[in-house]
Amino acid sequence: MEYLVKLLGFITDHQVLIAASVALWGIVTQRKISREKNSIDFEISLSNNEKYADDIKWLFSKKPNELVALSKANTDDFYKLANILNTWEQCSRSIHTGMYQERYIYKVFGTTVIGLYRQCHQFIENRQETNPRYFIQFTVLASDWMCTRYQEDKKDKYSDKLRELLAKKREQTFYSDKGGLTKAKHDGHAKEFKKQVKMLKKQLKVV
Repeated sequence: MEYLVKLLGFITDHQVLIAASVALWGIVTQRKISREKNSIDFEISLSNNEKYADDIKWLFSKKPNELVALSKANTDDFYKLANILNTWEQCSRSIHTGMYQERYIYKVFGTTVIGLYRQCHQFIENRQETNPRYFIQFTVLASDWMCTRYQEDKKDKYSDKLRELLAKKREQTFYSDKGGLTKAKHDGHAKEFKKQVKMLKKQLKVV
């Protein structure tokens, strides 16, 4: 009888463990499926957005210095450019918070994001003089993807340094948005981040 009690206890413990493992696997799988679905929905939404398509064509038809001039303007073209960058700022946040699958978005839009940042980085830097938070998540994402693209062709010590810096900045920015840093401290970190990234990019020759 005692043996049967122990055996039943052993079986019950294992059943609980198996059930917990199955539940955990289900949660992980569901999250993965959800990220994939959100990423595909984003791709479809952007691909079917005619206004976005027209605005992107307009943006890449301009010279970077023409876009820089818009940073101090209050015109329709300024808002057109700002809306494009806001789209990717929101996407960058969704990637960081795990709503989108970064690898999928990179495969579909990597070239677009890198090209967009190259085209607009001077405009962004001008806007960040007013507020270092402007488009900071997009800046981090685009810089990170430039390193990814660079490393796909060639391994380099500077790209490793930049990626480490970007990882720290991504966490720091998200922590700040949650109220973990004062505005003054965040802005100070943002300015230092900008200086370090600029130096490393120059060494990488990516911008």
